[in-house]
Amino acid sequence: MTEEDEEILQSIVDDMYDDFVQVIVDGRDINEEEVREIGDGRIYTGEQRDLNLIDELGTMDDTIAFMEEEQDLEGARVVQYGAGFSVNSFVEPEREACLFKMRNCLV
Repeated sequence: MTEEDEEILQSIVDDMYDDFVQVIVDGRDINEEEVREIGDGRIYTGEQRDLNLIDELGTMDDTIAFMEEEQDLEGARVVQYGAGFSVNSFVEPEREACLFKMRNCLV
């Protein structure tokens, strides 16, 4: 990846992060400075629920049941997609295709 490509990618990441921060500021009663302090890439567990980033803890089944009720989707079919997407296939499709061809030639 060239330096110019890295700059473009970083600007996209920065824009997405700014959008993320604004969604939290608008949706939770937290000021922007605090959101940027706690939204620095760390992974949080339910033990940090006092940060006001979640409404409650639950399982996937709890979430589906909540969505069915809230959106009046009784009996909705839930589709789960498996792995298959790779960041490399988005960022560097030519490289991914080349590696795939190389693997097939070596087998």
